[in-house]
Amino acid sequence: MLMLTDTFLNSLLEVYKLASTLHIVNLVITIVVALLLYWLMLRPVAIEAHSEARRVAELLSQLPPEVAVEQVSNLAWYLHGKH
Repeated sequence: MLMLTDTFLNSLLEVYKLASTLHIVNLVITIVVALLLYWLMLRPVAIEAHSEARRVAELLSQLPPEVAVEQVSNLAWYLHGKH
């Protein structure tokens, strides 16, 4: 009877170890997929936003000195926030 109980317990522990291993593998796969999502989908958008900000800065630097660039940009942000 004792041998049967030990066999059952060992079998049960193997099932729990397998479930634990599968959970760890699932976690690793989820992290890899999340990183791929960031790298393949969100990174190009961030790069485009950075280059667009650079273009806007270049355009603002070409304005004559009489134009208060900071006041104009603050007003633009304020008006954009109202909508």
